[in-house]
Amino acid sequence: MRRFSVGTLLVAVLFAAGCGGGGGGTQPSSEATNAPEQVVADAVKAAEAATSVHISGQVVRGDQQLGVDLTLVRGKGATGSMTLGGAKVDLVVVGGTAYMRGGLAFWHRFGHAPGVAQILANKWLKFSSNNKQLGSLTGQVNAKSLLKSLSTNHGKLANHGEKTYKG
Repeated sequence: MRRFSVGTLLVAVLFAAGCGGGGGGTQPSSEATNAPEQVVADAVKAAEAATSVHISGQVVRGDQQLGVDLTLVRGKGATGSMTLGGAKVDLVVVGGTAYMRGGLAFWHRFGHAPGVAQILANKWLKFSSNNKQLGSLTGQVNAKSLLKSLSTNHGKLANHGEKTYKG
């Protein structure tokens, strides 16, 4: 399985979400005129202070696509899904325990042994979130590591001003 830059994903997600967007007035938020690096720094600071963060979006790197729809709760865990190359996997992480459920497409794409897809498809698997084989998947749902990556692991940034997201 290829690893993706979650920082790139989070930059896209937080910009799309309007990072500190205004309260519906006619004046743009201060983030609309800040340097893009400052917007990222402010978004990371706000997310670190939050008790929960919802991250939703997609990133394309080369011919690979990663989709994320996760809710992270500080000190508790995470729940949601990731789509890797069009194959969706549901994730739940509570403390040191993780659960995942991949469909047939997921296991066909990422299963290492013949026949594993039919056996594991649509079944919840329980494992340690530190599992060596699956740790790269669950490591991506850790708020601290996601936010750290956001502030340092991204491409060229641009601020296109204030946008309304979902009304």
